[in-house]
Amino acid sequence: ESCVFERINCLLDDDKSLRIPEHQDEAWIQEAEYLKKRNTYAEALRHEEDGTEYLLINDKRTYRIHPHFRLFATMNPADYAGRNILSPALMNRFRVKWIDDFWRGEWMLMLYEALRDDKGRYLIDTDSIARLYFAHDKIQELCKKGEIGSEDREQFYFTIRNAKRIARRVRTRVMEQEKRDNKLLHQEYIKRIFIEEILNVYISGMRTESDREIAIECIKGPFENVNINEAVNITLLPDRIFFGDISLEINKTNQPYVPGPDSVMTHTPTTLRYLRQLAKAVRMDEKPLLVGPTGAAKTSLIRYLAYLTQNSFVRVNLDAQADVSELIGHNVPKEGS
Repeated sequence: ESCVFERINCLLDDDKSLRIPEHQDEAWIQEAEYLKKRNTYAEALRHEEDGTEYLLINDKRTYRIHPHFRLFATMNPADYAGRNILSPALMNRFRVKWIDDFWRGEWMLMLYEALRDDKGRYLIDTDSIARLYFAHDKIQELCKKGEIGSEDREQFYFTIRNAKRIARRVRTRVMEQEKRDNKLLHQEYIKRIFIEEILNVYISGMRTESDREIAIECIKGPFENVNINEAVNITLLPDRIFFGDISLEINKTNQPYVPGPDSVMTHTPTTLRYLRQLAKAVRMDEKPLLVGPTGAAKTSLIRYLAYLTQNSFVRVNLDAQADVSELIGHNVPKEGS
């Protein structure tokens, strides 16, 4: 019979030691000593209503992990920026399996399938997907060589996730517009949306103009009629606001922290373009990260977007002294405990 708590908050070391929670501290005891105490621990077992076992120590519950539980760990290669190298001793405790990147055919097939609408119609042809792969591969190659991102501390990485983000955006935009207009969009128009989203996903995160120009040339190579700066207009309706063809719902629930009219920004072409990109990120349920120098209107753009959609706006400054409790809260001791 295996040890009852061999999986509870413990690490089995090479010398057969087990870390067992005893009282308020965690102490190392030898396996033989544990076996003597096993019956004592077994008597302290409790059960939840669903039969889950736990050990009650000083009114704190320590649960037994289900015997069918399996841990899978993943990590990036050691040459990735910002990754800590694990010690050989820790690495030796895992069964390491190297996972290769997707080869071209698989990459294209996954994207092709991701570009189907809810009726099974393929929105983009395989030739256009092959052209995207060519542009993606070229941009990633230049990033690795340092020809793109040379002024940044960390290298740009573009993966299948970027391509899937393009597919999700195209699919959502096409289906919403066809539902609104009650007719199918022309294939050339869908391809224009496809190219626009390629530019947005690959270009918008690059900091310097030279990086953007190089990446745009990589996209212009396989694609024709690439429109870089499309005019954006804001249209306000009773229940929705449109940023070009991207719409967001206006919140009618009287939120407590809606910014006031002082948050209104001048509608310059750049401001309108940024607002449309932010609106699109919100519409696609993405998590935008705005990077730029002080005074570039990063916070102001979000504040203005909250004002336009009548949503609450809460600003939290994070720095080296910021605590996680500022974001998710903290435990408050109960009076008398």
